[in-house]
This record gives sequence, structure tokens and C-alpha cells, in this order.
Amino acid sequence: MHAVDSMRMQIVSGLPNVAGALAIAGIAAVLGRIVMDPVARRFGDPARGRLVGRFAAVLIWGSGAAAALGPIGVPASITLPILGTVVVIVGAVLILLVSARPRKRPLPAMKRNALSAKRFGAGEGLSED
Repeated sequence: MHAVDSMRMQIVSGLPNVAGALAIAGIAAVLGRIVMDPVARRFGDPARGRLVGRFAAVLIWGSGAAAALGPIGVPASITLPILGTVVVIVGAVLILLVSARPRKRPLPAMKRNALSAKRFGAGEGLSED
């Protein structure tokens, strides 16, 4: 057997593992996309809903990526800390987004100036003769 033949055999023998990893990653990608829309519709605020839906999808994508690295042969001592980091960061951001109340939007400058002028009596007593 030549060196090229042994290398080709190693590559061919690893193809089922790569196919399995791609299948896991593809399923995670589809699930993340499916989950994103219902989670986004759950919130009354469309901008906040889209953001929370995206973070839920990222959580699923990160879990799927960590699971897909297993069949390829990447050790769990590498994938578990990465997965833990993804879960902690995404979970913390989701908790902050869900628990935070939406802020009131500030008044535009013209309304703010008009209100302060009325409050402090600006413009009273000034008349053009």
C-alpha cells in the first residue's frame, strides 16, 4: 500500500462522521429558524420580540454546533466549555431582555421646549406694541 492509498482510506473512513455532523448541524439550523418566529410573536413589542427570538435561535444553533463537533472527534473537554459559555451569555441576555420594562421614549425637542416654556411662564407679559 502506498502513502496516498492509506491517506485516501483515512479520508473515506471519516466521511460518515462528517455526514453525521453536517446532519446534526443542519437540524439545529432548521430548528433555530423554526423557533425564532413563534418566540418573536410572543412579545408585544416587535423589536424586542425579534431580538429575543434571535437569541433563542442562537442558543439552539450553539447547542447544535457543539453537538456536531462530537462525531468529528473533537473532545468534550473542548466543546463543553464553549457550549457553557454560549448558554450562559445567551441566557443572561434573554433574562435581561424579558425582565426589563420598555422605556418611555423621550419627547421630541420641540414639545419639550414648549412644555418648559409653559411651565416657567416664558412668553407671558411680552407683547409687541
